[in-house]
Amino acid sequence: MPSSPESPVVIYSQLPPPFHGSAVMTSSLYRALQQSGLPVLMLDRRFSRTSSDVGKASLDKVLRVPSLLVRAWRLPRQSRAIFFLTNRPGSFLIDLLVLGVFRLKRVNVVHYVHTFGYERLAQRSMLFRHLVRWALTSAEEVVSLSELHAKDLTLAGASSTIVIPNATESLDLGLARQTSPARVIFFASISREKGALDFVEVARAVGDILPDVRFEMFGAVSDESIRAVLSEAASQLSNFYLMGEVREFEAKMVAMSGASALLYPSTYKFEAQPLAIIEAMSAGVPTVAYPAGAIPEMLSTESGVLVSSTDEMILSTCAILRADTSSAPDRARRAYSERYSMPAFTRKWLEVLRDLKA
Repeated sequence: MPSSPESPVVIYSQLPPPFHGSAVMTSSLYRALQQSGLPVLMLDRRFSRTSSDVGKASLDKVLRVPSLLVRAWRLPRQSRAIFFLTNRPGSFLIDLLVLGVFRLKRVNVVHYVHTFGYERLAQRSMLFRHLVRWALTSAEEVVSLSELHAKDLTLAGASSTIVIPNATESLDLGLARQTSPARVIFFASISREKGALDFVEVARAVGDILPDVRFEMFGAVSDESIRAVLSEAASQLSNFYLMGEVREFEAKMVAMSGASALLYPSTYKFEAQPLAIIEAMSAGVPTVAYPAGAIPEMLSTESGVLVSSTDEMILSTCAILRADTSSAPDRARRAYSERYSMPAFTRKWLEVLRDLKA
């Protein structure tokens, strides 16, 4: 029989901080389920305090594992769990311990996978191949963000997946009106892999052609090796501005309001489905991006442009800035509402949980 709507839903993940995609989506999912009337419990990993801590091994993280397992054991037996499965070897092994506790307690699990790399993880050794396959097949369902993610999971051993894209709220701030001077923005963790230096290069090149355009970089610096480079660029380039980190959703949407374009030059090997691109769509801002992660599935002629090099990003940015963009906001928001809105996200998750037996 289908699960009773009163049976609690456990979310195994980490709430912000740090403010990265997976943690932000944990918060969004938590609120969406609560607002739908479901009892929700949080099993918070509590490992990383800042973005720079993510993916880094430390003694402090190891010492937190026993407490995590005890908290997992104390959860109600008659519950369902949404399990944010990770793919970095150390974190993945800890996930297996928690998953083992859930199996002993007969908690029914749906994996929620937010990144690529499971096929790569399975290829590390024969042991990891078996562990990845066991993890993926031990859940009642596996939820991925895109068809590209689903393919990676299938190659790693998942028998089937359900696709539920990331989502954000929509905030109407008169976002169709572009500001003067024109603004091009960067919203991501500031690092080499996320394309911070490429953004500076585009700002420098476009500034020589269209000197009145502002290039604004929002985010927390997670790669200290480039802080000095960015500070020097901000002092030398009259069109480049380091704006700092914006955490609150409303403040982020205000910062995006009226921008001409979002540049997302990420080459991050575990890139997933960037929330900044979805937020840009909801704000009516077109995106120019590299084809990392699931970005090729996200961008269309309505929502942005996919490029393969910095030179192409420069040309596409100039084209957007010079074009008649009066219809661009409506096109971008239409792409958002059809696939990445919170109502669609909530509806799909309630369907998954309704079929998950407790």
